[in-house]
Amino acid sequence: MADQVRTYVLFETYEDISSEYKLNKITYNAAEAEKLLNPFLASTTIAVAATATSSVGNEKLACVGFVGGKERIPEACKHYLELSTEDIRTVETKLYQKNEGLLVVTKDRKVAFVYRNVESVFNTGPLSSSLLAIDYVRYMLDICEKIIVMPPAELEWDPAMTKPFQDSANTYVQLQERSVRPNEIISIMEINKNQSSYNLSHCDTKCTHFCRQQLNVCSHDHQRYLYSYHLREDIELTRRQNSVNTKDLENALIHSKDILIDYDRASRTAQEKWMKQSYFQNFKQRSLNVFQCFVFDHKQREFEDLLTNIVNAYDNLVARKLREKEKRLAKKVVKVCQLHSCSLKFSKKHHGFFSHVASTVRSIFDISEEPPSKFELDYRARTERCSDICLTLYDILKRLESSTSASDRMCDLKQIIQDLDEDSLSCRIHYEHRFSIQEKIRQAWRDCVQTGLAQLQDELEETRRSSLQNMLNWLNENTHKTDETHRFELNILFYECSPIVDVEGNVVDYKITRKGFEIKQRLPLGANEKPKDVSLSQVICVTDKIGYFNFSNWPNGRSSLYYFNFANPSYAEIELQQKLLSPETRLIIDEKANIYLIYDNLNRRAERGKLDERTGRLQAPTPVSNLYGQTIEDLVIADGDAISTPILNHISTICFLQGNDSVLLFDQSFSLIEYRYLSGTLKFICKRVNQDTYIKKISLKPADGKYTQVSAVPGGKCILLQCEKSLDIYDLTWSMIGSIPIHDTNLFSGYKTFADQTNTYVVLNEHTSECYVYLLRGLSAARTLDIERASVEQLKGFPLLDIFYLAQRKFGPSSDCIGCPRKTQITLMLPSDLLIKEDKIDTYFTQLFIIGMCLQIESLTDPDYKNIFRRLPQIQISDFKQILGSRVPIHVATIEESNMFPLQDGKNITDEIAAWKSSKDTKTGLVQRITELIRIGAYETILQNCQQKVKVTAIVGRQSGGKSYLLNRLTGTRFNVAATRCTDGIWMSVTFVDGQPLIVLDCEGLFSTRRNDLEEMKLCLTLSALTDILLLNQDLSFNRYLTQLFSNFSKSCDRMKGSNLFKGFLMMVIRDVSTQDADGAYTELVSNIRQQAANNRSSYLQKLFGGKIRGQCLHHFENRVFVKEIEDMRKLILELPFRWNSGQEFLESLKLTLAQVHTDDDTVMDVHRLKMSFSRLEREAHTMLIQGELHMNNLQYAVLILKFFCAFVSGGSQFSTCGKCIIKIQKLTGETGEEEIIINQEKINFVAYLYNDESTERMEEDDELARTALLFFDLISEHFKCNYNESYHNVWFTNVDNVLKQTLEHRIQFILSYVQQQMPTTEATYAADIKDFEVSLKGKLDLLYQKSKICIRECRRCKRLCVKHNDHRDDCNCETDHLCKEPCELCTLSYLCCKLYGHDNKHHCNGGHVCGKPCTVTSTCTMFCALDSSHEVHDCLNRHYCTEKCSQHPQCDKICSYDIRLVHEEHYCGEQFCPYTCSIEGCRQRCRFKNHFHQNLIANKQENELKVLLDGSVKEHIINYHICSNEHACIETCIQPGVCGIGYDIVEKEWTNEMNTFPYKFYEPKPARSKCVLAISLKTRTHAGVSHNCKIDHRCGHQCPECRSFCQLPHSHPEPYHMTNTHRNKECNVFVTKHDTTSAARSVVVKTEGKSREYKPGADECCDNLYPYVKHSREQWYPFTDRVYDLWLCEAYWHSLGWEVPYTDDVSSRINSCSYYCSHPTHVSDTQSFCTQTAWHTNEHTFACKHDSFDKLYIVFCCDTTGSMSTYIEESKQTIQRIIESAKAIKDVQFRFVAYRDHPPQDTTYVQQSNPDNLTTAVVVTTFINTLTADGGGNGPEAVLDGLNEAVINTRWRDSTTLKYIVHIADSPPHGSIYTGGSGDHWPGGCPCGLTIEKISDALNAKNIRYKLMKIGSYPNTMASIFRTHIRNYEESDLTGALDLSTKFVGILARDLQAEEIDVVV
Repeated sequence: MADQVRTYVLFETYEDISSEYKLNKITYNAAEAEKLLNPFLASTTIAVAATATSSVGNEKLACVGFVGGKERIPEACKHYLELSTEDIRTVETKLYQKNEGLLVVTKDRKVAFVYRNVESVFNTGPLSSSLLAIDYVRYMLDICEKIIVMPPAELEWDPAMTKPFQDSANTYVQLQERSVRPNEIISIMEINKNQSSYNLSHCDTKCTHFCRQQLNVCSHDHQRYLYSYHLREDIELTRRQNSVNTKDLENALIHSKDILIDYDRASRTAQEKWMKQSYFQNFKQRSLNVFQCFVFDHKQREFEDLLTNIVNAYDNLVARKLREKEKRLAKKVVKVCQLHSCSLKFSKKHHGFFSHVASTVRSIFDISEEPPSKFELDYRARTERCSDICLTLYDILKRLESSTSASDRMCDLKQIIQDLDEDSLSCRIHYEHRFSIQEKIRQAWRDCVQTGLAQLQDELEETRRSSLQNMLNWLNENTHKTDETHRFELNILFYECSPIVDVEGNVVDYKITRKGFEIKQRLPLGANEKPKDVSLSQVICVTDKIGYFNFSNWPNGRSSLYYFNFANPSYAEIELQQKLLSPETRLIIDEKANIYLIYDNLNRRAERGKLDERTGRLQAPTPVSNLYGQTIEDLVIADGDAISTPILNHISTICFLQGNDSVLLFDQSFSLIEYRYLSGTLKFICKRVNQDTYIKKISLKPADGKYTQVSAVPGGKCILLQCEKSLDIYDLTWSMIGSIPIHDTNLFSGYKTFADQTNTYVVLNEHTSECYVYLLRGLSAARTLDIERASVEQLKGFPLLDIFYLAQRKFGPSSDCIGCPRKTQITLMLPSDLLIKEDKIDTYFTQLFIIGMCLQIESLTDPDYKNIFRRLPQIQISDFKQILGSRVPIHVATIEESNMFPLQDGKNITDEIAAWKSSKDTKTGLVQRITELIRIGAYETILQNCQQKVKVTAIVGRQSGGKSYLLNRLTGTRFNVAATRCTDGIWMSVTFVDGQPLIVLDCEGLFSTRRNDLEEMKLCLTLSALTDILLLNQDLSFNRYLTQLFSNFSKSCDRMKGSNLFKGFLMMVIRDVSTQDADGAYTELVSNIRQQAANNRSSYLQKLFGGKIRGQCLHHFENRVFVKEIEDMRKLILELPFRWNSGQEFLESLKLTLAQVHTDDDTVMDVHRLKMSFSRLEREAHTMLIQGELHMNNLQYAVLILKFFCAFVSGGSQFSTCGKCIIKIQKLTGETGEEEIIINQEKINFVAYLYNDESTERMEEDDELARTALLFFDLISEHFKCNYNESYHNVWFTNVDNVLKQTLEHRIQFILSYVQQQMPTTEATYAADIKDFEVSLKGKLDLLYQKSKICIRECRRCKRLCVKHNDHRDDCNCETDHLCKEPCELCTLSYLCCKLYGHDNKHHCNGGHVCGKPCTVTSTCTMFCALDSSHEVHDCLNRHYCTEKCSQHPQCDKICSYDIRLVHEEHYCGEQFCPYTCSIEGCRQRCRFKNHFHQNLIANKQENELKVLLDGSVKEHIINYHICSNEHACIETCIQPGVCGIGYDIVEKEWTNEMNTFPYKFYEPKPARSKCVLAISLKTRTHAGVSHNCKIDHRCGHQCPECRSFCQLPHSHPEPYHMTNTHRNKECNVFVTKHDTTSAARSVVVKTEGKSREYKPGADECCDNLYPYVKHSREQWYPFTDRVYDLWLCEAYWHSLGWEVPYTDDVSSRINSCSYYCSHPTHVSDTQSFCTQTAWHTNEHTFACKHDSFDKLYIVFCCDTTGSMSTYIEESKQTIQRIIESAKAIKDVQFRFVAYRDHPPQDTTYVQQSNPDNLTTAVVVTTFINTLTADGGGNGPEAVLDGLNEAVINTRWRDSTTLKYIVHIADSPPHGSIYTGGSGDHWPGGCPCGLTIEKISDALNAKNIRYKLMKIGSYPNTMASIFRTHIRNYEESDLTGALDLSTKFVGILARDLQAEEIDVVV
């Protein structure tokens, strides 16, 4: 690496927006660090190889840091590293990149650390303690002993050099709480204007104009989703296919079937096969069956005619050719007969003709040739003997015809001869020749008929080919090869817009992330239908996973509404909901009220309905007949002209107004209209403005243009109206309260709104991939704090030095315990203008009092770099590497949704878990899969490779208590430190303290309002399980939190178990305690611990910490004594006994703990660790056997190293303890004797032999393992100092085989012993599992061993040894030329023997000593005859084997070993053992039965031959199965009763409350069966007589009927009830409520603090009291009103299920007591007084409190009677009637009704009025209510205080024994800016009568009146918040409709009456 400059970025700043807060964090680039370290480590390795005395630890590096101006740093680096100009440019390029980070530049053994800042931190005023620059400087200080500080060009500093960190008097901060009314302070803030665009996937070329691949907003809902979509019109060209029977296509007459083929395959098959005659038969029908469906319709007739012509032409040609052939044969037959004719006289003139005929006859009838003269004489002699018995040719043919079958067609031959020459039929044949002539004619004709046709077909193949090609050529031009399929493909991608907040809760940014689900839908077309103007008109999300999309003009002239549901991520439910009537049909929903409206402008119809609460599906609608065509009321007149028509004909846009029974819409002229769907009225929206004598109505108009879109924010708090240039915001009085500009009207495509619990957001979509997000605040009433803080002068100080002070204050001084420099020199380079103030700067540095740093000031104008870098301090490479990798902690786990979620390199793994679930992996359990997914970044590799024993420490405590700072000082870590919350979940760091590896865990603060008990319990459980010492950080005031903390410990103590868990102790660290206060602190600590120990019923202190607790008081960290106290604590940690034997062991336990805590798994961790260890050790064992170097992960790199150095590299440390293997081998020379060879297992590595020479790709397994012998081949060569020679082939390979076998045997034995040592537990409980694994592993290693061995059997051709691998299936081969090559013994020329190696007789060459001719014993023998004398058969005297394959096994490729000259029926290769594989499932070993015919013996049931004597047995066993020689592990599962283990299914669920719906994953437990661990003995197939058993103590198999958790007790436990410590949510319950409500809230069935009861379905007929603990419930429970329920006491209910109560004793006692509590107004909610008796007591309730009894009930209704209140006035009559029925026990019940409107001129009817009789009966007040009408009203606010004053002051209330109620029904606030903000209020100063709520509330409180506000909508929210602060007995309810009035108030009244022990009828 000499003279080579390298640049790396090791640390870098990034924005973390993955959690709930946006934070700037530092990431450690481990890959860059590895590149940085590799050159140093490689050079060190070479140095070690060259010099034995060197060591890696002594190698050092020079490290210098550079901080300051980027423009000046490169020059200093140049002199330090001696860089060239080109190198300087490279450094500058890296230095000026955007991201803040720490740059590392190296050359030789010099390292420069350069802080790269984006914006200069030194010229912006005083340094902030939150700057990450402090962290980077701290990292430098941890490594560098010299840091060069270069001032930037513009440096801001304090010339007075006043220390900015000195103590001064603290100023005050003042907080003033006040009420903020709706719309009082409206703030509109754009979030992150610099937000970059988002990358979306691009469309392909097939997309049409329908595609919208950009971000779009779902403006029809209030979810935070955006979307982009492809809507692609796809005219798909699919290959046309035809269903063809294979007998038509390929003549498949047997097993023929129908298949689908396209034209190309059909034509290809026809072209390849149909020219054969067998395929050409039925050519026309075959072609029609195959090709007709492809032919154009108008060409069908022409195709049939073409086939007819082809068939006819071919048949005619065949007939013609065949007839010609038959004619030629007939002529020859006639000529032959004429030759044998009696009438033929031979003469010389016929000699030539006769010769020709004779040759023809010989060729036809196969007559041997005879001399002509002899034939001539013989013929003459025969002719003379002719007689009348000679037959004619006709007679012969006639006889043949009668004696042959019709298929022989002899009649055709007779007819042909007759046609040729009829006279020839009368030709006579000699009698003695009749039979021979007859037989030969028959045979010749039969051959002609049967084979002649076949020969003719072969001759006509070209004709068939030409005919077929003609047909295919015609088809190519007249067929449909493809079909056009018109369709649309929709692909919608969803994106979520999520606001990001900082640690103070301020919204600072947003992120748009793609969701994990998308919609892919193919839209089908009807027959002959083509799409026209299809568009995706709407995408509506009902919830975050349920919604609809609406296709306009699909199908043509209509719309299609599709429903989607992603509740199950593995299966998205998408289906057509309904087809709408026209392309202009639209849908809107109110997701809060679960209602929808569908409207159709084309058909002018509308319908309304409800959504299913669970699925979000549209329920049956109700037609809305009073919308289209209806008259619009309240017409607005402007300048004397009507601005819109009074009839609604068209809806431009529409939205629901949440919280009101109305919708807002724009009509055809874009006039804003309100439609109340309950009353069916349409009304123009206008703003009312007070004039002097009247109210003026003004239509809503923007400054320019008109409004075109309307929407309401969630909750209906305000309305958004869109015009061309802006989005205007209006309140409910239609006063504009804000406006959002539209930046680019050409790109604007829409907007949407959504809200969280505190804020409202508006998203403007103005670009294809960009959005603008605005935050709206002040839309609702709230309480806020006005903060006033005295200004403090910010001193600038000297930033270049201040940053070092802040680095020390934040993290503490340098940690020399981890190898950091004890002292660092700060070299400050000053320009001339600052250099003159050198003394002042030096004094300033001294005042900073920075420990471990010294200052050196140098001139920047004329720097002496040679002197500056003259003496460079150095750091050891080992310390450098350890410090570098431990600076940045890693996030290990986070807390969400009441659970702890483990992370993968700081990222969430829920998607990976869901993917595992979808993969349906049955081999891996959930806990094991989560464990595999967990990764901890760079620390993963550190811990995996750490073979040292490690210690673990962690800290817990309150938030912002200095936990992280204490860990940094104690262990040298660098956890983030801040005054606010800076830690989320659990973070981890690894450091090396005095050479000992120490794992440090930091967690977020406890006792925060952000966390519940379950979350904090899981944090405590995780940390206490793993740590050796758990630090509890506290101060003197912490004692009050101890009970809660130890309560968390008590809840967690039994949730996890493991042999290596909970072995640490608890150290309670009390901070900021002086020496004087220490004794008192310890006394208080002991007192509290004793109290906790006294209450320690579950012995959790003993279980978690071994009962050991230690206290330690610490001074303030700025006190010098603090350093000594920290050193003592560190010494204590280092002296602790080791629990974790290696980093790998801890890493496994950490991952398992996180996984088990996450899933609530209560399985003993040792079980999981054992399973994981089995998997890991199996991999390690294979690696150790083959590779040797266990931790060499990069095999390709290993190959390069091996090839560069040698084949033997140092193995892993595992073999360092392995003894040397001493093996005896034979000498190579002719001498007898043995030599010893010593094998060092540590140096044996097969890696280089398992790869091909030119690549690093692995080979096939068998070839791979066989090549391992090459290593020993080279080893033998090195031992004997010679190369292989064929002359000692057998000795050589015998030695190779011997060394290989003994080395591998020795290696396997060591590996097995290593595996035993690495077992995580040695408990007898798991002995059977361990034994089972060892048996299985030994079998696998033995299989590798067997495949690695060499055959070493005799070669088939010669007697050399076979060098193939042991298990080869083909013939043995020595892979030589098999020749002897010994000197010839029969000559003196030293020729070599030409015989095969191993022959018996003398050596001889091929020089004439023997016959030497080729051997003729077999045709395949290539040797020469070795016989001496004359002989008939030449024999080489070698073995001549049968050439047939062995018949014993289909996989045996060996050739028969019998001599070919030996007659044999079965072919046998000579192998001794059975060729079959072991029949044990999973075993791949060969059967070791010593008989190659084993399978035949089994098949023939030859039991005598199958009997063998097993080892240790006196009885013979019949081996009628294939078995190897190994012991086997059983692969079956345990069948013992009970549950072996727990598995989990992941179930997607949702929890719904009043605010929102929360999805969560439920890990549903299920019983799991473990593997049987019983071993299968040698040569047996089963463990006969013993049932399968996992040998683990089985737990009870009962599951909790409520949460599905398994009982933790053993199987068949004696305890009467089941129990578990891991009860989950009540997943199996259906929650019900007494009241029918559309709200998603449900009553929780079990509530530990509220004493609720358990309910379960009961019988229809039952008594009031079944048992003392069961009562029949006669009430209706929604939503299951048709079911009957029983009411059970909690303890009895659980015992009836057979389970122990899942609560502690104190909670159970509260649940078993009476649930009635006193509701007297004097009690506040957190001091309820419960009945002191047991539940369901029969006597009266008794309370500890005492109050006066009530005998009268007075109720005054105070109601707004303006225009919108008619339904509520009417409902008040029903409320009065229900009150009378409910309160029959009270004899005196009186009512009053106070109505109010507004002051004139707003309303001229009345301000307030009441029934004249004041308090009176129900009949009288009802009569008065009937006279009231809802009308009038002014500008929004009403005369609320006047009506309330009348109800309070002028009502004739009675004495204290009267229950007094005012029921206030209001939808508007009173007058006054404090209620309305002054907007639209004629009296912003308040009520014109001077009434105030303060005056009224005084009287109301004095009279002890219970005030019940029935609030309608959100407009009165501010009024409600103000009233609440003044009225003591205040209660409010929200009314979503008029029907709620009687339901809610009567429920409130009944509750109060029951609390007063007054009987109530409900």
